[in-house]
Amino acid sequence: YPKLTGYIEKWNVDIGDKVKKGDVLAKLFVPELVEDFGTKKATVKLNEERVTLAMKMVEVAQADVQSAQAAVDESVAILAKYQSEVDRWDTEVKRLDREVKRGVVDPQILLESTNQWKSSTASRDAARATIDKARADLLSRQAVLAKAQVDVAVARADLAVAVSEARR
Repeated sequence: YPKLTGYIEKWNVDIGDKVKKGDVLAKLFVPELVEDFGTKKATVKLNEERVTLAMKMVEVAQADVQSAQAAVDESVAILAKYQSEVDRWDTEVKRLDREVKRGVVDPQILLESTNQWKSSTASRDAARATIDKARADLLSRQAVLAKAQVDVAVARADLAVAVSEARR
């Protein structure tokens, strides 16, 4: 019994014709197989496109990681600037404090310098928070990159399955 239901599309020989071993007697047509093969070819094409898209997503994710790393580097540089300002105003406040105790400098000048030191300290602390945020963003983007790389592997595996199904 045949596994598939098919139709004779073309007769190559008629009753009484001489035939040799290996001659094709008729060409069969199995619509389900034709449609199934078309679907499998389309699935292969779709999975090829998915691999291409997944690879592009990896490129985008890599660029995002580089951008996030640059933001971390920039934040660290800004922190160094604010830390130097804190150090400068800290030294100035200590010097003015000694001078106020000796009665050489007006206490108002010390107060202004102390406010400047506090402002610099707050800016430095904000820069530290910016670094923490930038590092968290970098980790997030690295995770997205890792996922995109896994997506490429999955898309390639799907493509391999689709190619195998089309061959079958």
